[in-house]
Amino acid sequence: MAASSTTLDKPLNDNTISPWWATLLSGIALLIVGFFLLRKPVTSTLILSQIIGWFFLFEGILSIVMIFVDRRGWGWKLVMGIIGIIAGYWVITNPVAAAVWMLVWVVIVLGVQALMFGATALVASFQGAGIGTGILGVVSIILGGMLLFNNILFTAAAVPWVYGIFAIVGGLATIGGAFAQRSQQNKVAAAR
Repeated sequence: MAASSTTLDKPLNDNTISPWWATLLSGIALLIVGFFLLRKPVTSTLILSQIIGWFFLFEGILSIVMIFVDRRGWGWKLVMGIIGIIAGYWVITNPVAAAVWMLVWVVIVLGVQALMFGATALVASFQGAGIGTGILGVVSIILGGMLLFNNILFTAAAVPWVYGIFAIVGGLATIGGAFAQRSQQNKVAAAR
């Protein structure tokens, strides 16, 4: 009987995945961010907006420097560099306004995304995807409408707590996955 050559039948290779402890550190980092977002949502949001501001500033400067390294697309690099520098400077010098606008934009993007997903699911349900897809589409449209047409500032105030909860749940799942990964890596090492 010939051995199967599919990748699903092959044992896990230690060289193709990250070490379990790196996954564990990622889970711990998610837990820390989640706890900060739940415990100090305003401070955490201000810190995150400042990190984003410095990122924009650095990216803007790097885009302009890249013009001298690679001249292809220099016009776009210049425009993106200027926009990045202006945006980064504005976020860094206006931390409270930047944090509020960041939260408002998250709500707007999520609302538009929910409306688009809902409309797509509704169309798919009429094309034979089933009533469950149609119900999901209607619920998504209602959720998108609630996000966009309610008091966006009030809704945005809940974003740090929602992300905090997701970060904690994701962190716990990642930590659990790290220990499962370690167990699998130990089995592979013992089989060699």
